[in-house]
Amino acid sequence: MAGNNNQSTVNPITQQDLETGTTTRVPKLKGAEDYGTWKNRMRSFFYVTDFTQWNSIQLGPHIPMRTTATGEEFNPDPTTYTDVDKQLLQRDHKAYGALTMALSNDVYNMFEEYGTAHDLWFALNEYYEGNEEMRQYKQDMVQKEYDMFDSIRGESLSSHIER
Repeated sequence: MAGNNNQSTVNPITQQDLETGTTTRVPKLKGAEDYGTWKNRMRSFFYVTDFTQWNSIQLGPHIPMRTTATGEEFNPDPTTYTDVDKQLLQRDHKAYGALTMALSNDVYNMFEEYGTAHDLWFALNEYYEGNEEMRQYKQDMVQKEYDMFDSIRGESLSSHIER
C-alpha cells in the first residue's frame, strides 16, 4: 500500500487537548515554564469534574475514625469502614490519580514518594514556585531590578526599551 505510513501521529486538535486538558482529560504538565498555567488548569479541571476532589487536595485525605472508650482514634480495619468513609477514600484516590496522570514520567518519578493528592500538590507547588521565603526573595529581586532600571540622559524611548 503506497503512502501507508504505520507511524502514529497525533492530530493538532488532540495534541492541544493533551496540553490544555478537557472536561474529561487532565492537562499535562510539560515543564517548569508551564507550571503556573498548568496549576490553574488543574484547579479548573477539578472544579468542573468533581469539586470534592479539589477539597481532598486542599484539605488533605480522609482519615477513617472509630469511637472507642477512650475517644476517637484511627480505624485501621477497612472491613468496618462506613459508606461515607469508603466514598471519601475513593475521592482521595481519584484526586491522586488525576494528579499523577497529569505528570510526565520524569516529573512523576521525582515526586513518587508523595502518596496523597494533598501532599503531591503542595510538593509540586513548592518545587516549581518555591516556599514563601523564596517567593518573597524573587519578588524583592524583581522590585530591585525595576528600581535600578533607569534611562540614560538624552536616550530615546526606543533605545531605553531595547536596553
